[in-house]
Amino acid sequence: MTSILLAVVAIALARRAHRLAGVFGVLAGLIRLAECALGVAAVFSTTATAATGLVGAVNRLDGVKMFALAGLAVAAVTGAGVLPRWLRWTGWALAATIALSGMYKHVANLDGLRRDLAVLGVRELTAVMGAAAVGRSGHDALTAIADAYRAYATAHPGRAAASVRAPDPDDAEHVAVGAAAIEMLSSALADYQLTGDDLIHTIRSLRALLHGFVSLEAAGGFGMPQSVDITFHRLIDGFAGTLVR
Repeated sequence: MTSILLAVVAIALARRAHRLAGVFGVLAGLIRLAECALGVAAVFSTTATAATGLVGAVNRLDGVKMFALAGLAVAAVTGAGVLPRWLRWTGWALAATIALSGMYKHVANLDGLRRDLAVLGVRELTAVMGAAAVGRSGHDALTAIADAYRAYATAHPGRAAASVRAPDPDDAEHVAVGAAAIEMLSSALADYQLTGDDLIHTIRSLRALLHGFVSLEAAGGFGMPQSVDITFHRLIDGFAGTLVR
């Protein structure tokens, strides 16, 4: 029923205001139909995992629908000819409010946003460090990984800071990207022949070393004139020395 009403409103606005109003309205109506279909599928799904995934898809689609409705409001206001100033500003305010609602449909809450940033940060760091280590081994691989981490943290300080968040054991995606990072580091450090607990302690230590250094650097903590690059590489060399047996 909602989809039909949206389509009717869209057609009416397309005649009186702007063709784009019709496009955005029909799009919102189609998205609403898709939401209904996914909702029915969630009700009849056979597993909790499938139901959760479908409900999440409905929530994200609702965010897209909000953007379409915001577009509908803008098109209606800009294409309706001469309107009283208060009505035009009301239309713009409505569009902005709906767009913000759509944005926050893509995250559960502030904690959800932080989680999404953590996943993104870990995934990107794994990619850049893995690429830097390709064709290298031992000390060269470790140095390349460290340099790649530092460069990423300099370019994307917010994402790098967010990446330190440990995953919730029930968050399959976050756990998976964390496992991929450990696998990449384990492969890059293979020449050091670390296994079991020793490997995990080494990766933890490297992570703490790198995060601590880039955090100090980002905060302007190195004010003396001596080269920060030399300091960084001495730190990495010292860490590498602890791994040689």
